[in-house]
Amino acid sequence: MEFDDNTVRVLPRSGASAHKIQELLDEAVIDPDTKPSNIKSVVLHVGASDITNNREDSESVIADFTVAITGVKQCFPEATIYVSDILPRKGKGASIQKCNATAKSVNSFLQKYCKRYNYLVYINNDTSFMLNDTVSAMF
Repeated sequence: MEFDDNTVRVLPRSGASAHKIQELLDEAVIDPDTKPSNIKSVVLHVGASDITNNREDSESVIADFTVAITGVKQCFPEATIYVSDILPRKGKGASIQKCNATAKSVNSFLQKYCKRYNYLVYINNDTSFMLNDTVSAMF
């Protein structure tokens, strides 16, 4: 997937979570340079903070993701939404293992969910971070 750098707008928020996506959407729509009908692609990359901030049950993270996807589609009805999977955490501790297990469960759901709608594209990052089912790259 390639994007023209002149048409890309990034709204990064370290520690942001799926259930706060509406705040980012409001910010994007308020921007005078952003006309919702002109937005053709949105990349949604959230999730790690949702899990590491004491939200380890996949059901609530999945619920937040589906609400976030719906919110993006409502704000940008012409857009294709690229849903990036939750990146794994590196480490061997119990909390890291639980985080990765939850991420794997959520990612499995997201992959299936994206197949249901022609405006959703799932981005699988496993090839960039995993080697033989082990996190090989640290972020």
